[in-house]
Amino acid sequence: MVDGGRPFARTRLAAAFLSGTLARSRVYHAARLRALDLEGLGDADRIAVDGESLPAAGPLRLAKSGRALTVYRPTAG
Repeated sequence: MVDGGRPFARTRLAAAFLSGTLARSRVYHAARLRALDLEGLGDADRIAVDGESLPAAGPLRLAKSGRALTVYRPTAG
């Protein structure tokens, strides 16, 4: 997550990334979550889910399965 409310947040984020101090940056926060609840999305009336546009229905919960994602791809030719 990037705290865009802080002064020069984008500049500070880029500087921290380039200098290797991202973990100590005050504008960047990392967490491993199984679910994330989003509220206060403003006047958003639609959301995008897996490339599809759906009506927004109040608070949104983003959750992921504990299992690994299986990815299938063609063999390299």
